[in-house]
Amino acid sequence: MARRRFDHSRAVIALGGVMSIVALADLALGFPMATRFALRASDLTEAWATLQHTPGAPEAWRSIGTLWSYAFVHAGVEHIGFNLLYFWFFGSLLYEVAGDRWVLGGFLFTTATAGLAFVLRHHDVGRATVLGASGSVSGLAGLYVLLAFRWSAMPHASA
Repeated sequence: MARRRFDHSRAVIALGGVMSIVALADLALGFPMATRFALRASDLTEAWATLQHTPGAPEAWRSIGTLWSYAFVHAGVEHIGFNLLYFWFFGSLLYEVAGDRWVLGGFLFTTATAGLAFVLRHHDVGRATVLGASGSVSGLAGLYVLLAFRWSAMPHASA
């Protein structure tokens, strides 16, 4: 009997590895990265306004970059642990039905859309801040459900 090779998603391994490395560095340094790379609603709205008039403003572009960087910084060991667990679970499921491109593209897309949803909801709340990959993971779970059930007829539907 031939042994089946266990197939891993390169995107899940790479993104999970980056999250782990950032978390270990952040933990070793006392969590200073969370301050710099978290997404602040007010910073993003100010950056957007700045870019309307000064498209080359580097600080504004750094703030735009937090639409993705916030997913890689976490508030503690439990936070990163559970985010990695659910990311591995849903990322691997998505990989099985759609492949690595969907995992990577889905992660980047859902990270940005979750960040934008946060900004739209909290744009007037002063220094409202978000960090962690929970929105991204929820988005990957949603993508998996959409793609896994894309068949026209479910097996139990035939009578």
